[in-house]
Amino acid sequence: MLGRMQELTAPRSAKKRPLSSVLLQLEAKEAREEAAKKQKDSNKSERETREPEAKRQKVDEARGQAAHLIRSCQSQATTSLQPRESEASQQVDSKVSVLAQLRAHCACLSVLRSRAEKVPAKEKDISSALKTLASLMHLEVGLAELKATGIGRELAKAAWKQHISREVSLQSQGLVAKWRHAAKAASSNA
Repeated sequence: MLGRMQELTAPRSAKKRPLSSVLLQLEAKEAREEAAKKQKDSNKSERETREPEAKRQKVDEARGQAAHLIRSCQSQATTSLQPRESEASQQVDSKVSVLAQLRAHCACLSVLRSRAEKVPAKEKDISSALKTLASLMHLEVGLAELKATGIGRELAKAAWKQHISREVSLQSQGLVAKWRHAAKAASSNA
């Protein structure tokens, strides 16, 4: 209201205009400001609808790359007819393969968690989470792998601790406890 009064009070040297024309000008100015605000809001909503789609595409690409890495790792494990490399390079390859698998599992769990936060978890999501957690149980995961992939941080989130499926909740908490114990043991030995 104070802004309107300031605009209405004109210097003494200015021409006096009828009050109706001043009010019309103020209404026009307010209408322009409101139209600009609506335009800004619509641009923002367009951006918000594009960003999740872009995020979804990135996750799908990462999932595809991770699946490709897992398939290639599995195919390397099954092809024992090829000549063996030195033991050191095998250890490097196995570490890379474990990291690739952990990253793939982390991406999968992240997608499942974000989906479950929006809508209640479906049966296929629960079974997918259980398969992923079972795969993680069989991997050798050290402190370096946990830091490199962020899988421990993902499973330590409340969404996994308080999951609708008790089995998913227990498995995720068991994995986190196992990894914490291993990390403490590694740090105490170092």
